[in-house]
Amino acid sequence: MTSPGYDDVFMRFSADVGGTFLQERYLFGFRKPPQVSVYVKPWIIMFDTHEVAGLGDSGTTYTRVRATYVSKDPFEFRIYRPGFFSKLAAGQDSETGYPEFDSEFSIQPYGESKAQAVIENAKIRQLIQSLLFNGNCPVLKAETKDWWRGYQTLCYEEGDIITEVGRLKSILELFSEVLNHLCRVGSATEDDPNCML
Repeated sequence: MTSPGYDDVFMRFSADVGGTFLQERYLFGFRKPPQVSVYVKPWIIMFDTHEVAGLGDSGTTYTRVRATYVSKDPFEFRIYRPGFFSKLAAGQDSETGYPEFDSEFSIQPYGESKAQAVIENAKIRQLIQSLLFNGNCPVLKAETKDWWRGYQTLCYEEGDIITEVGRLKSILELFSEVLNHLCRVGSATEDDPNCML
């Protein structure tokens, strides 16, 4: 369930960035959480929440941000801040040439030049360090979505409901930077994906 005032946060965020706000609603008997979609030419960036069931009645509500883009290759990556023990067990799985970044974050796949190129962008690196350091197990990833049709999805997930408009704006800025950067490194195109999430 979303927290009180969550709709207000999404409404304010939507108004500030020129997005479209949809209130919580029911569709064919299924609850659809509040959503904000923001058009950043040519992509639509969608903000919402989703619940992941846990043991018994427990579960976690995630803030989720997604954008589908037209891909030139099936390049996928995942950037996250591992726990102390998982970092120790995995060893140093990424060396980007930025020791501060490497000491805090993991990038998969290790050694992939395009994953490295994403981190070489100073603005992206700064936004990742700000967002992924202060959140609840946040993850930024690009994953395959209908690759046979040429689509992939950029996704950000955080294990809590984000109630800060400024943080939502930073995620929007990160998405704009990453999507444009994927175009520059030849992994994405600026074509309209014309695809619903």
